[in-house]
Amino acid sequence: MQLEGCVSVITGGANGIGLAVGLALARLRGSVVLADLDEGLLAAATAAVRAAGGTPLAVRCDVTRDEDVEHLASAALERFGHVDLVMANAGRPMGGRFEAITTEDWKRLYDVNVFGVVRTIRAFLPHLSERGRGRIVITSSSIALAPDNPFAAPYGSSKAALVTLAQQLELYVRRRGLGVTLLCPALTNTNFPRSVEVIGLPAPAPDEASLARADTADDVAALLLDGLRHDRFLVAARAADRPLLERRIRDLEETTALLFGDAASKG
Repeated sequence: MQLEGCVSVITGGANGIGLAVGLALARLRGSVVLADLDEGLLAAATAAVRAAGGTPLAVRCDVTRDEDVEHLASAALERFGHVDLVMANAGRPMGGRFEAITTEDWKRLYDVNVFGVVRTIRAFLPHLSERGRGRIVITSSSIALAPDNPFAAPYGSSKAALVTLAQQLELYVRRRGLGVTLLCPALTNTNFPRSVEVIGLPAPAPDEASLARADTADDVAALLLDGLRHDRFLVAARAADRPLLERRIRDLEETTALLFGDAASKG
């Protein structure tokens, strides 16, 4: 994918991995549409994108609302005329004691982590299909490939749903000239792991030592941009110290190779 000067839309784009990707694209003189709920963070992120050399557009967007996501698409197209890259990145973390997590809690989480992605794809797919080029990035997680936390069933299962969604979407859009990239970051040193909603258990203190050793948002952004340049379906974070994750990544690469061909699976 040609990234220099591209027009990108990033949900959850005002902080963390989303913002890091936006800044990386801004340094390539890109136009970056940042969608987020937090208007204060959006203002700061907009200034950062502009300072990095990009052309920003901030749109307050709640991905649980159809009308907000449809407005996001309209605003992006009205401002820039087209979109090259859509990153469905907005998400929220939740976990806790399984018996204490209500059906409504599950619905709230899935409305962001799964249906927010579906809404984003639905809003932009007609435009991308009409142009016959472009790419959709779906942010999942390493926990979708290697569940390693007994108290993270809601979050892990929501992210696991995105793995199959991305595979099915790739099969659906490739004949239209479009591509899909599945991003599976591991633990990343952002505010995201520090903001986990924990239900039915005392909220644990963040493991700052582990976070200090983890990838940074910039690390993940660099991996993603390299994957996009090489049209990779799977972009996975470092896994050298996690044998189970390494094996699951290989499994997904092999499955992807069978579905899409060897080139699409390399990541």
